[in-house]
Parts: sequence; structure tokens; C-alpha cells
Amino acid sequence: MGEALYAQLSQDRPELAYRTYAPVGSHRDLLAYLVRRLLENGANSSFVALAADESVPVAALVRHPAEIIGTSDNARHQNIPLPRDLFGSQRQNSRGVEFGERASLEVLLAAIRDGTWMAEAAPLLSRAEQKLGDHPEAWLYLAQLQFEVGTCSAAERAAAHAKGQRGGTRVAEECARMRHLVGFASDPSSLPAERESDYVSSALAAQAAKSGAGARPSRRNARCWAGASA
Repeated sequence: MGEALYAQLSQDRPELAYRTYAPVGSHRDLLAYLVRRLLENGANSSFVALAADESVPVAALVRHPAEIIGTSDNARHQNIPLPRDLFGSQRQNSRGVEFGERASLEVLLAAIRDGTWMAEAAPLLSRAEQKLGDHPEAWLYLAQLQFEVGTCSAAERAAAHAKGQRGGTRVAEECARMRHLVGFASDPSSLPAERESDYVSSALAAQAAKSGAGARPSRRNARCWAGASA
């Protein structure tokens, strides 16, 4: 790329050393890069397009960007949000780390090396139980989510905290029908909670095959199957 520029540079300043800009990689890796460059260089305002236009004077091509922008207030488009504001009023975006900036990367690596914290890994729905306190509606919503993903034991536990709300009672009833439908073991401890979802999916698929249904029922419409079996 830029063969004409390199040839002229070698002719005018043969004593200078320079690097040839040449992306390296497989076709698959470079295809996305090629498309991006085509879009950039094909834009009417791009330098490449303007340089090929003989009606554009050289003085306009080499004009300093500061002269075009004017003041620093014009350096950013007012309708394009800053990275921290990408999510609008929902939340502030994380700052992230620029891996290409050596100082920032060293700070991150040093924090990782010196850190004494321990990472916590736990299912999100189970972890939520620790933060809900005494909010019946929140417990009800959690119970419905847990039932939809096929975790009956967790859904029953959350429904019990819903404190008599109508939805909580319905979730508990649906869980009972689901347990009957898919044939849960009589000893709940024999089936770990983290395997319940997979077990429900497999049992529903077997039930669908037994009844001649063509499609495998999803966990989301598990309540329909549970209701039909009651």
C-alpha cells in the first residue's frame, strides 16, 4: 500500500529509513479490515477520495486539521456521546483499560499481581436471594424466573418468601405439578440444584416424544405442560 509515496520518498530522500505499511494475516483475519478501509476511503470526505479528485487543490489537501476544526469546542460532534455515556440514563459505561497503552496495562497487571481478593462465582439467580431482604414482590419475580429456567427447588424457596402473594402460590403449585410430570426423585438431595434445569429439559423432551409431539418443549412454556398433566 502507498507504493507511489514510498517510491517518491526513496527518490527524494534516499538516506531516510521508513516502514512499509502492509497488514499481515490470513484472508479471514483481514477481510473485516479490508471492508472497514473500503468504507473509510470510499467516503466523499476521505483524504483518499479527495486526493484522487483533480478539482481539489493541493492547498486544501494539506490544510492543517486545526484550521478546519477552529476551536476545541468543535472537535467533537455534539450528537455522538462520549464512551462513558453510551448507555444514556440507564447507567454509566465502564472505563475499561487501553491494552495498547503501556502505562495503563502495567497498572492493571500490577493490581492483579498484588491483589488479595478472591473472586466469587455463583449462579446469578441464587446470588440474588442474598440481596432481596423482605420485598415480597421481588421474591415473587425471582420465583417466576427460577421456575422458567427449570430450577424448581429454588423457585419453591423464593415463592415461600413471597408471603402469600397470589403469584407465589401459583408458582408453588406449578412447581409441584412439574415435579410430578418430570418424575423428580423422592429424595431432593439426590439431584443437585445446579442440575435441575438440565433434568427438566431432558424430562420435558422425553415427555414430548412419548406423547408424539414433534417439537421439544422449552423450559419457558414448562408451566403449560405442567398444567396439562394435572
